[in-house]
Amino acid sequence: MWVDPAWRGRGVGRLVLDAVVGWARQHGLRVHLHVQAENAPARSLYERYGFVATGETSPLRPGSALRIELMVLPV
Repeated sequence: MWVDPAWRGRGVGRLVLDAVVGWARQHGLRVHLHVQAENAPARSLYERYGFVATGETSPLRPGSALRIELMVLPV
């Protein structure tokens, strides 16, 4: 998910999460996501929402020095 900087801090990210998580739960799915390891604002949003970091990291894409971390939303 990416939110235009002009709209950050206005609850847009939370609205997107509400919609996606609501849909997933209606369909009996467990929710997880990857967050870029250095993206503290995104990580903070996800943690406030209830996501928990797993410590599992991987490259953003093959050959990339950027790392992403798996976060899960407990049931």
